Amino acid sequence: MPYIYSLPSLTAFDGRGLFGYSFGPLKQNDVDISYIEVDKGHDTFMISKKITRTYYVLSGSGYFTIADRRYDVNPGILVEVPPKVEYSYSGKMKLIAFSKPRWYIGNDTHTKWNPDVVQGDFVGIAGSGSWLTQLVRVQIFGRSPIGVYLGLNRRLWNRLPTFFTALGPIRSYGIFLHALARIHGVRAQAFSTYFLRNRSQLELIGRLVGRSPETDTLRVAVLGCSTGAEAYSVAWRIRTVRPDLKLILQAADLSQRAVEVGRCGVYSLVASEVTNTNIFERMTSAEIEEMFDRDGDVLTIKSWLKEGIEWHVGDVGAPELLDALGP
Repeated sequence: MPYIYSLPSLTAFDGRGLFGYSFGPLKQNDVDISYIEVDKGHDTFMISKKITRTYYVLSGSGYFTIADRRYDVNPGILVEVPPKVEYSYSGKMKLIAFSKPRWYIGNDTHTKWNPDVVQGDFVGIAGSGSWLTQLVRVQIFGRSPIGVYLGLNRRLWNRLPTFFTALGPIRSYGIFLHALARIHGVRAQAFSTYFLRNRSQLELIGRLVGRSPETDTLRVAVLGCSTGAEAYSVAWRIRTVRPDLKLILQAADLSQRAVEVGRCGVYSLVASEVTNTNIFERMTSAEIEEMFDRDGDVLTIKSWLKEGIEWHVGDVGAPELLDALGP
C-alpha cells in the first residue's frame, strides 16, 4: 500500500498560461491534489458548481481575482474558493491545489478569458449542463446508450453512397451525429508528435534549400513545434543538405511544458514527460544515431542540431508572438 506519491510523468492539464500534474489516484476518493506551474495565469475565469478549491502558494507571486476583487498572493498564502463564485488567477508562481470533491465533467462553467493570458472575444463552449450533454452522459448498467447508438450509425453511415449522404436532410442528420460524437468522445490535448513525421515535407524542404546555393542565411519558423520533434526534424533536414548554411529557426508552441522539453532536447526511449506517443517509431536506427547522443535509454539532441534555434511559448496568432518571430 503506497503512502507517498511522486509527480506523474504526464501533465494532467496544460493551458496557455500554466501546466499542472495531478497526484494519485489517492486513497481519498473525494479529493484531488495537483501541482501547478503558472507562467501567466489561468486561461479563463470560471465558476465551480460544487467543488471547493484551495490553493497554497509555494513560490513566486501573483494575484487571485475572486468575485471581482483582487487578492495579492506570495509564498505561504492559502486561498480558498467556494462553489458558485467566479474567479481566476494570474502571475508567475508554483501552487499546490486541492479540490473537494474531485473534479468531474460538468462542474466548471468558463465565463470569460483572463486578459493577462488571452486577448480577444470569449466564445463559450456549449454548456456542460445542456440537455444534450446530460443525455450523452447517461449510463445504464455501466454502458452508454448514446455510445451504442453512435456505433450503429457509424457502421450504417460508412455503407451509404456519397450522393446520398450529400443530400440536405441526410447531411443535417450527419452534423447532429457529429455533435453527439464530440460530446461523447474523450477529448484531450496531445503534447507531442513524431520525429521525421512528414517525410514528404522534409524532402521538399531539402530540395528547395539545395536549389539556392548562393543563400548563406535562412530564417525558418516552425509553428506548433511540439516537444521539439518538428523543429529538430526541419533543422536536421536543412543542415544535412546545407551544413554551411547559417540557420535561424524560431520554434513556437502553445504548450509551455512542450517547449521546455524541446529546449532541453533530452528524451527517453522508454517514457516521455508529456506524452505516451512513441516519438521515435518513424525513425531508423541510423537516423537516431545521426541526430542523438545516446546514454542508455536517454537520447540527447546533438549540439550541431540545437544551434541557432530560439524557442517561444504562445499563440501563433497573437501580435506579440508575431513580433518576436520577426520577418
